[in-house]
Amino acid sequence: MNVPDLELVRDYSERAYRRFHHPRYISPDPLELVVPVEDPREREVVGFIAASLAVGRVNAIIGAVSRILEQLSAAAGSVRAGVLELDFRELSELFAGFSYRFFSTPAIASFLAAIGDILRRYGSLEACFSAGLDGRDATVLPALAAFSLELVKSAPVPCGILVTDPVRGASKRMHLFLRWMVRSDDVDPGGWTCVSPEKLMVPIDTHMLRMSRLLGLTSRRTADIGTVREVTEIFRAIRPDDPVRYDFSLTRYGIHPEGREELLRMQ
Repeated sequence: MNVPDLELVRDYSERAYRRFHHPRYISPDPLELVVPVEDPREREVVGFIAASLAVGRVNAIIGAVSRILEQLSAAAGSVRAGVLELDFRELSELFAGFSYRFFSTPAIASFLAAIGDILRRYGSLEACFSAGLDGRDATVLPALAAFSLELVKSAPVPCGILVTDPVRGASKRMHLFLRWMVRSDDVDPGGWTCVSPEKLMVPIDTHMLRMSRLLGLTSRRTADIGTVREVTEIFRAIRPDDPVRYDFSLTRYGIHPEGREELLRMQ
């Protein structure tokens, strides 16, 4: 495991936080579709859909997620009502012809049906997630694994990579969803109270992996569970109460136009 200079990492990360951790830097990001949702029960469903499709170029992600949210709302009055009231057959008809990246109509319909099944059985995604929590766990990983298994069991047909195994892979999209729901500040909207931010793990995507390598947090070249653990532990040493504090700010260097310009000047 790398042993970087924690003071240097803290100073750099804090500068990035002061520079980018503001609502004006949210767009372009699928989070922009989640923040305006005021009802926490609706927000968790919108957030989970948005995070789960966060693969590829950000503008394409926003377009695909927007289509799903709009069609569910048009069919049932709200996104949450759509996944609750429509069964797999109806969802398959509603999203006939839908395709984004690796996600075809059957996978999308099954994924949404699985969310609806969990809402009917538990009342909320938070209640399902919290059922797997154990206060002795150091991180959210065991609860997230149990949550993922519930989704797999609830899906009428396999959802492909829409549902991942967080014990084996980086599961960036699931950790991203948890960041949105558990943290609550000017950027992350929050809504969940079942777990503390101190137990979150860093969502490792292409941008965060690049920044982690630049900062000397890891020498790994791929985003896997080992990378997630390694980077999270370093940030936990810096901020034990909030190891995911710097995720949004550091990833702006790859996502936001202003951040990309600054990164090019630094290299």
